[in-house]
Amino acid sequence: MIAAAILILAIFVGIVCSFALRHADKLFVPRHGRKHRIAGAAYVCWLALGVAGLFRDDVAASRTRTAAYDVVLALLGTVSTFSAAHDFGGRRLTSKVSGVLDDKSLVTRSEMLEHGFYQLLNLAQILGLYAQSTCTRGPRGIFLFKRRRGTARGWLPFVILGFQTAPWLYRKAFPVNSFSANYTGDSDPWLFINVMYRIKKYQYVFYKNALLHGLNITTCLSSTPPRIQGRRFRTYWLCLNAAYTHEFFLQTLVKRRLLEQRSMLRLNWLLMVGSSLAAVEVLRHHVDWRIALASLAFNFANRKHDVANTLCIAFAFSVWGHDRLHA
Repeated sequence: MIAAAILILAIFVGIVCSFALRHADKLFVPRHGRKHRIAGAAYVCWLALGVAGLFRDDVAASRTRTAAYDVVLALLGTVSTFSAAHDFGGRRLTSKVSGVLDDKSLVTRSEMLEHGFYQLLNLAQILGLYAQSTCTRGPRGIFLFKRRRGTARGWLPFVILGFQTAPWLYRKAFPVNSFSANYTGDSDPWLFINVMYRIKKYQYVFYKNALLHGLNITTCLSSTPPRIQGRRFRTYWLCLNAAYTHEFFLQTLVKRRLLEQRSMLRLNWLLMVGSSLAAVEVLRHHVDWRIALASLAFNFANRKHDVANTLCIAFAFSVWGHDRLHA
């Protein structure tokens, strides 16, 4: 399954890079929005470099090198997003639809800023995952910090988890755009675009509770944190980052009449399939399904309290007993 996800991601990124190179003079050279154009070009190149690395020997991957790569990737994604809101956010929507799939829509500044929040979440999550790997676990989830053995016993992973979840404290500072607004109204709910928006909504719920909170909590409590530099996780992480940024880039190509609408939808569908395959592998090997279900339940029962929900679930499962998590 991972091999298929890597192949799909490589095909997708290869197609996007071919368009970027072919039309570089129109996309990256103009003076207007120069900061965003430079950041976007750097991001596309950096992501392509990471995808190429998936074909190298998995065992030879260095944690230091992959950590540096992931931090730069997250920073480039963040800069690219906020620079887009700054340089192009003044454009006003002239139609009733927004989003990245409809050919009559424009991505609003509000959507760009909301996207920036999730880029910051990406950065916090990956930093936390690497930090968790510096903790030594006992067979039953007793945590000892390598360099200061005995201090912060049992608490350091929870501090890291709090850091990963802390951006949710500032969620109200960013706009909120509903997925449902893109496929409700007078249009046919079974149009291909509307179905894709609905799938994206379900993917987001799955991502938030299983691959964000679920993965963070499981890693916090696990005696064997995921091997972040391994091919399985790296494929998922690159798919996630590609999905976050390239759907906006594809819409730009459509608006500039450099890519047909139907081709853009097919590419989005291709990336959705590849991302789903990679996500399932991470879910199977690195996420405890009971924690993911608990996060989902809290998500609907105690909405807009992600920090409290996450820490409560983590403490509850730590009391439950780490040795039972993988029973």
